[in-house]
Amino acid sequence: MNLEKNRNKGLSAINLLLVIFIIGCVVLSLFVVISYPEMEPSSGNEVGSLLITGVSPVAAGESSQIIVRAFDKNGNPISGADISLFYSILNSRESWNIALPLTDLGDGRYSSTLTTQWANNYVITARANGTSIRTSTEITVSPGKATDVVVISDYPNPVSDLYTSILTFYFIDQYGNIVPRESVDPQVESTLGYVGETLPLQSHPDDTFTVSIDADNWGTAEVNITDKNTGAHVSKEVDFNPVYVDLTYELLDPTIEFLAQENLEFVSYGDRQAISLNIGIFSPPEIGTLGEYEVKVEYDASSLNIVNVTDPDPDDNFAGPEWWVYENIITLTASGNAMKAGTNIARLLFEPWEWAKQKGLNFIIWIERLWNESLESVELPPGMVVENGKIFEKLFVPVKIWIVDNVRDEEEILEIAELTENIYNMNSKACRFKYWFIFLTEINHISENEWKTKVPTGHIEGDDPGDPWYPEPNADNQRRNLVNQNKWERWINIYWLPDNSFGEFGWYKENVIFIDNANEGKDNHITLAHELAHLLSGGKVEDPVTPTEKSQGADNYCNLMAYDFNKSHENLTVEQTKLIENWIDSHSEQRPGTHGGGRIIKPVPY
Repeated sequence: MNLEKNRNKGLSAINLLLVIFIIGCVVLSLFVVISYPEMEPSSGNEVGSLLITGVSPVAAGESSQIIVRAFDKNGNPISGADISLFYSILNSRESWNIALPLTDLGDGRYSSTLTTQWANNYVITARANGTSIRTSTEITVSPGKATDVVVISDYPNPVSDLYTSILTFYFIDQYGNIVPRESVDPQVESTLGYVGETLPLQSHPDDTFTVSIDADNWGTAEVNITDKNTGAHVSKEVDFNPVYVDLTYELLDPTIEFLAQENLEFVSYGDRQAISLNIGIFSPPEIGTLGEYEVKVEYDASSLNIVNVTDPDPDDNFAGPEWWVYENIITLTASGNAMKAGTNIARLLFEPWEWAKQKGLNFIIWIERLWNESLESVELPPGMVVENGKIFEKLFVPVKIWIVDNVRDEEEILEIAELTENIYNMNSKACRFKYWFIFLTEINHISENEWKTKVPTGHIEGDDPGDPWYPEPNADNQRRNLVNQNKWERWINIYWLPDNSFGEFGWYKENVIFIDNANEGKDNHITLAHELAHLLSGGKVEDPVTPTEKSQGADNYCNLMAYDFNKSHENLTVEQTKLIENWIDSHSEQRPGTHGGGRIIKPVPY
């Protein structure tokens, strides 16, 4: 009995010790789990999942930091993984991807940056190479602050008693991104007429703005557009001339020519392209409505055939104009009593000759005479030229060419001057000069004896004794004297020299141009256009740093200096245009209407 009790007591003690032992093991195991150090990243490259984050939004030109995290199948971070990172435009139709470099930070994180000047929504994608595992995030690159304004004006058209041009404009940042309309506060001012009379300032979902400039008279409005938030500003001239035009293209019905009427034998020439030139006259209220006009249209008869002239508005109290053609000028005239300020006077229908359909279209339109409703003669603002519907201001360029020792025939020189004029007017149309160039060319002859001097080459280039072509102090430099006598005139003086084997075909100095008749004058018009770009910019348009195959010459109509756009980033064509226009603005004056209007070059201010 006592033994049994003692045995049971012993078992109870053993059981108690066993329970205590088990509890201790559990506690110890918990302690070990809790105090186990943080896991090191696996050095294996088998990726189980990826995570990606990027800073968004960022402004154009700024950097967005991108972090990619790689994990194995157990969720442990992985270093040394084979991961690619690339970006593309969100929802783009173009299937392109651009790779971004990744830096392994050694803790399962990989870093990169996206830096771009172009505002857009981008998709950044990380991919574990050799697997289908990938992940993406979106980053928005927003436009920066407004730094400039882009403005487009349509051609003025009459609206009631006002002459209205609609401006469309938008603001851009330093990289050319369109700035959202919510970020700008535009202000529009004009030196002529009214702003927003017929169309108040409006913004649109595409971040553009529109507003009307409404004139009640002829003239040039200087329109200033400013963002009041940043000060971004642009100034644009809008011309309100007496004539307004519209040029359209259309198809005429097929031409059918019957060869034999009785058996309906005919030839069809198919659809023909036609060109419609619509012309109107705006009469400001202060001079009264239109009573009579005489308008002339100059066109390229070698490219176009005038088919007909019709009345575009039979109900305007003006009958269709009488018209006739002499050489390449169409004269339009009619009388009546206009019912409103704007009168559509004529619709001219042209057909291009088949061989000339690829040529550009040139129209010059001017008002010869104009009378109001009381048949009083109206004085017009002179100097208007219309080319392809764009209005230019005539710029008369007085050119005096001195032929030394009859090195070239006068007719050849005049042809070279005309070709040079064409180069500049092609620039007016293609590169947006605001002027239409008209050369006033005078030919002079001087003998070899008049030109001779003790300087054997006659290369009048330098002004200092260090210049190799500078004459000796006591030399009888008749050529320099001749140049000095003429260079201060209103004329641009051009000296046509015999071939002197300099290797230079032309050069300019102090409002004087020298043309070397090298290679028997081949491409002299190209050289002359090049040197004129120097002169008409006051020397600010420079020779190219890395020219194309030739070191001088108008490489094409929009490249007066033969710049290589793949290598040279200076003096691009837009800059050429600005430099030349700025010089002309300060070296020209208004020309009387009796002499053709427009402006005339005065090479030296006086």
